[in-house]
Amino acid sequence: MSGADIARGSGQTRAYISRISTGQANVGLDLLVFLATHHHVSIDWFLTGIGSPIRSIMLTDAAEDQKLRQELLNLREEVEALKRLVGKKACKRKPSIGR
Repeated sequence: MSGADIARGSGQTRAYISRISTGQANVGLDLLVFLATHHHVSIDWFLTGIGSPIRSIMLTDAAEDQKLRQELLNLREEVEALKRLVGKKACKRKPSIGR
């Protein structure tokens, strides 16, 4: 797929896709789900590189689509919780004093 194809299919801008391809931006969850679904690749494999890239469950009906959407929402909640945790730990750090 070209960057334009990815942008068109995922609803993202071509500029955003270009920034990702040059390492200037990170892949968002919506784009990750689009790529995993389009290429029939496991999201876990995209995120961790562990296990098989082949999805064991193919989306075939509305129930499976709803399941994937719920998994995406759960993942977003986990990411937000991690961001809050990291933010709290960063605030608790003592300022370093030059040696």
